[in-house]
Amino acid sequence: MTIERDQIALPTMILTDFALRQLNLMYLHDFTLKDKVLRIEVSGKDCDGFRFDIGFTTTRSDDFLLPIELEEMGRVHVALSPFASFYLQKFTLDYVQGHDEEGFVLQSDDFKNFGGKFWRAKPSLIPPQKTEQRKLKKDEN
Repeated sequence: MTIERDQIALPTMILTDFALRQLNLMYLHDFTLKDKVLRIEVSGKDCDGFRFDIGFTTTRSDDFLLPIELEEMGRVHVALSPFASFYLQKFTLDYVQGHDEEGFVLQSDDFKNFGGKFWRAKPSLIPPQKTEQRKLKKDEN
């Protein structure tokens, strides 16, 4: 599915202080992150909703880029694909560090809207597709 990027609003991200400090440390001490962005990507879906992967990659031409100002490293970005951006319109990026889990985590009040087969009840929750693809699907029928 090719998504109509221009019809998706830029997501709003809240970054916790701890996540900000961790990002600053990572960019400061890991030379392999130079010219990389922190990507949030939908990795799958189950009955409870979407699953997300968070990791460092290069940018893609259709990414939504959310800027972050790091104390020592300057501006870096969080990248989201159009698909992830459509479903993550407002979210908090946090970092957890404990015995069982360590890494970036997402929190959003919207997650409760995407459990099960939500698109059947609300077709408005299907990302807008590019016109060419919609036309091709109509022609196939």
